[in-house]
Amino acid sequence: MAKRKTTRNKLREAEGLGDVVEAVTEATGIKKVVKWLAGEDCGCDERKAALNKAFPLKRTQCMTEEIYNRWTAFRERTNGCKRVTMKGQDALDIKDAHAHIFKHKPTLPCTCSPNTWNAWVREIDKVYETYKIG
Repeated sequence: MAKRKTTRNKLREAEGLGDVVEAVTEATGIKKVVKWLAGEDCGCDERKAALNKAFPLKRTQCMTEEIYNRWTAFRERTNGCKRVTMKGQDALDIKDAHAHIFKHKPTLPCTCSPNTWNAWVREIDKVYETYKIG
């Protein structure tokens, strides 16, 4: 017999808000009541998928040694400046590092939006700094 997942384990594995809502409604018994009132096809799965897509949980992945080394070189090229001009290799390093760490499709943000680029740099730097400390 398969071991049932606890609410805590479900929350650790949650991909977004929909999974969190499902774990809470199961733990409180609300899900059983809804299924009893509305039947098996109550629309819960569709709502869960929509909430997961609309409000994903941001989970990070470890930097690879290559990404760490490229980010170190990037920070040296930009002298630690938080506002950088995104072009050429810098843009590729930011795109690759952010896509790997935050698990999304490796696409470049709009070049007309320096705020997005700088936000990505800050987010990557937060992860990068944890490696420098450890």
